[in-house]
Amino acid sequence: MRRRSKLKFTTEKNVKAKRVKFFVISFVCFVLLFGSVSFLMLLHSLNYDLSNIVGKKDLSTSEETEPTTSITDNLTGTKTFFVACTGNAEDLTFAAFIRADLDSRKLSVTALDTDDTVNANGFEGNLKQHYQRAGIRQLTNAAESLSGLTADRYVCFTETNFRKILRTIGDITVNVHKDISLSRSDIILELKAGEQKLSPDTLLKYMKYGDNGDELFKVQERTLSSIVKSLLVPKNAAKSDTLYSSTINLMESNISVMDFNNNKAVFELFSQQPLQYVNLS
Repeated sequence: MRRRSKLKFTTEKNVKAKRVKFFVISFVCFVLLFGSVSFLMLLHSLNYDLSNIVGKKDLSTSEETEPTTSITDNLTGTKTFFVACTGNAEDLTFAAFIRADLDSRKLSVTALDTDDTVNANGFEGNLKQHYQRAGIRQLTNAAESLSGLTADRYVCFTETNFRKILRTIGDITVNVHKDISLSRSDIILELKAGEQKLSPDTLLKYMKYGDNGDELFKVQERTLSSIVKSLLVPKNAAKSDTLYSSTINLMESNISVMDFNNNKAVFELFSQQPLQYVNLS
């Protein structure tokens, strides 16, 4: 005789409760699974080593560590910068090449006579006229033709912005080559010979009126060397990002952010092991 199965009575309320419970459990499982996968994908996109999550085999006993390369190993060759300062009516205050010999760790400055005539890009004139004709790029080409040097990068700024840059760098110590007493209707400059800190205004006057003829170019060379020397100090290396961001907009230059980032370590190195400034003697 067939055994009669027991009847189960379930209310509609209980059925709905079971359905809700099943839905909640399924939804929570889906969220956990989706969240875990998304988290792992995020770590992968950030180049995180996923083997760190499950453990990583120690390879230190079976693999040799690669030798590290000191930054000084890559400091070879030369880097040359063309620097120009403009005055009123697009006149040139000074123009010079700053050349760093990374092999011998020496820095030298060559100031140019802005009245010298040279032919560049089919135009013949003095450096002031080249600048007035087509700006800093034309001036750089003319300066290269005049000096025989090639600029890796150029920097150009107005007298006003030059003073702002000097204030950003900090105190500039200059070895004034002789006593100077200059009093005119448009300029007053009083200096004693010897090392002293010059304000941005006085330093610019010294570069413009510190001497006459070829001796003025020597003044400009020594002063630019002193500015670089004051720039390459540990306190400035520690705030190099701030220095770059606060000065790059004060000049016209082809020095890019990438150039700056690629040479920050060199900046720091030379702030601790400085170059020999051959123009300071």
